[in-house]
Amino acid sequence: MTLGEKIIAIRKAHNLNQQQFADKFHVTRQTVSNWENNRNYPDMSSLKMISDEYGISFDELLKEDTAYIKKVDDAKKKMSAFKRAFIITLAVLISVTAGFFLMLHYASQPTPDGKRINSDASVRMLVNLPDSAPARAITFTSNTPKNDKEFKDLVEKYESASKGRVEGDIPCIILNDKPKITFYFQNLDYRNISPKKILSVRADSKNVLSDHPSTKTSALKYNFKNGEIIIDPAQIKYDRDEGTGEIWYDVSFVIRYRYNGSDYTSVTTLTVMNNLTVMNSNE
Repeated sequence: MTLGEKIIAIRKAHNLNQQQFADKFHVTRQTVSNWENNRNYPDMSSLKMISDEYGISFDELLKEDTAYIKKVDDAKKKMSAFKRAFIITLAVLISVTAGFFLMLHYASQPTPDGKRINSDASVRMLVNLPDSAPARAITFTSNTPKNDKEFKDLVEKYESASKGRVEGDIPCIILNDKPKITFYFQNLDYRNISPKKILSVRADSKNVLSDHPSTKTSALKYNFKNGEIIIDPAQIKYDRDEGTGEIWYDVSFVIRYRYNGSDYTSVTTLTVMNNLTVMNSNE
């Protein structure tokens, strides 16, 4: 016997028509008709009222109605699947959000010491900059590509990476202090080495204070002694800011050299100012 048939039997046993039965349980006559014809089922609240009113247990009302039991079981399965999908979606969302904030935190941190000297080859370049902060420049070294386009792409990649993650991540040199920049080289065992030949030394400079900064490339004069390249940054042409007369440039140094029969390219970037008041006035 279906639930609908049991409701008919209960109603007739108490000499009630559909309207009277509906009034008793605060529903419409049409709703009672739908129950009795198994077009839909009473909700749990209505079933409880019927059970309480006539002293019939839920088990007695429902146990023989396989269609109703299947409907409830299907609803539970759908709800379970929905819960699983919701939990998985929530977990993915939390993971993505956490990853995003971790990425933001990582991006806002200065380059750690262990990531400042980088090499894809058997040698690496370091920069001697006493009294600068941070003390160690970010450098990249690789075997020099034979193809001109590959060389250009490599230099552009290294110049971008050697500018650091945040402002102040790379060393600043002050022109008024008449500094000299010293580049020296090591093998991967941290022993100093001396290149056999310096092939070229150039500077790619960009005016930070300009509204439309462009990169200017210039070949540099240098002294090469005891395996070290010494450069005077004052030889680079700097345009002063029209309003303040200040200088603030990012200068990437690109050095090509030969060692043990192989050609290498090393790149680093430094900030160049005429005095520290430039940075202070822009903070």
